[in-house]
Amino acid sequence: MKDNKIAFDFDGVIANTTKMKIKWFKKRNIKIKTSDKTSIYNILGPNMDKNRIDEIYKKMSKDIFTKEVLDKTKPVRGAVRILKKLSKQYEIYIITARPEKMFPDIESWLKKYNIEKDITKVISSAGKEKQDICNENNIFLLCDDDIRHLTNKKIQVRMLFENNKKIRDDDIISLNTWRRVKIELERNRRKSKSKNRIL
Repeated sequence: MKDNKIAFDFDGVIANTTKMKIKWFKKRNIKIKTSDKTSIYNILGPNMDKNRIDEIYKKMSKDIFTKEVLDKTKPVRGAVRILKKLSKQYEIYIITARPEKMFPDIESWLKKYNIEKDITKVISSAGKEKQDICNENNIFLLCDDDIRHLTNKKIQVRMLFENNKKIRDDDIISLNTWRRVKIELERNRRKSKSKNRIL
């Protein structure tokens, strides 16, 4: 059934690795307020060439995306509670840029916060577009903290989990709390029900 599958990014949406990334940049005297890849390239772009930004981002990823760092990472506020509630109505997928070899770390983290049974499947987007993965798996909603995964509409609902990011696409729902995620899903469900009644 197409209407009951939803997907979330892991880093910055479920796990608060944003905090860890900001700290990492601060130690190197680089001030950032948000840490998704698109924002980092936009912030550093005016003063640095792309190859240098690539090097910095690669180094940050190597340091941050480790089991040790993930073990210290807390969930984004509200994520655990809302995911548990949503899992009663939806099949929940995690679509992450982390490669499959890192899945045991993610699974261990989900277990630590007692939400491993609320997640249907973890999927790596390495080498693929996240919205294409959604279509392949009949997932109607994707919530991500990086706008590049949400542009070029290919799925029904796209949510940008953000911190004061400017978006130019009116069709992308911009939100910054898990409470709002739940509210938007309820709104979408009501809309779908009324549409079905009309049909």
